[in-house]
Amino acid sequence: MFTIYLSGPDEKYCAEKYKTFLIHAYPSVRFYNTETRPEGDWFENDLMTLENADMMVFMTPDFPLPGVAPKIGYFYACLQERRLIKWGQPSDQIICIWPDEVKPKHGQRVIKRMGVIVPTVGETIKLISQVIMQQENKKKGR
Repeated sequence: MFTIYLSGPDEKYCAEKYKTFLIHAYPSVRFYNTETRPEGDWFENDLMTLENADMMVFMTPDFPLPGVAPKIGYFYACLQERRLIKWGQPSDQIICIWPDEVKPKHGQRVIKRMGVIVPTVGETIKLISQVIMQQENKKKGR
């Protein structure tokens, strides 16, 4: 089953309920939502989930340096370790929802080196669908 790690700010701090929207858009996908993570050692659970996730999706909050920043790097390293990307190659398996109103834009430079930035949840859904289809085709040997 395709697994997406959802991170970023809690929805109560967002104008758009991006996590809820994505979960409803993909009922056959398993989501790990950091807002509803299981009890126990959340840090260890997050790292184990990132190691095995197929994709990471997060929204950039309108406040500086979210806690998601180290997780992006860790997930990127996990993708490289699983030989899904080469070092220095951006991956469409890392998606950042960065609304146009979020400033400053200079923070996008680092994210673009690792993944893809989209301005809306709608764009995110299109990209997730493409990645899921690509992975299904790889499994079928196409």
